[in-house]
Amino acid sequence: MDPKYAKGDFTYHDVTLKAWWVLNVNKVSAGNINLKLSSGIIDTGTSVIVGTPSVVEKLKIAAGLPPVGNAVDCAKIPTFKPLVFTIDTTEYTLDPTDYILEVT
Repeated sequence: MDPKYAKGDFTYHDVTLKAWWVLNVNKVSAGNINLKLSSGIIDTGTSVIVGTPSVVEKLKIAAGLPPVGNAVDCAKIPTFKPLVFTIDTTEYTLDPTDYILEVT
């Protein structure tokens, strides 16, 4: 890593399938729901979170997002819950302002 482009500590994880940059994503949590996973694909070239419809719907409901559709009232962003991804044993928290793109 080039320190002129990034600050702070880095955590490294083993790639389990190099063709897709697959990592051991053990679970994802929102509010009071914890969904067990076995893996996840990390792609720094995208800004979307994708999953099977059943998992995404459960996460959206637990985070306080509407279960149908992708648009939300930007005034409500502070009321939504963070998403917490556990990779190996490290937790990574995305606040609503991290996972919702405001388009005006």
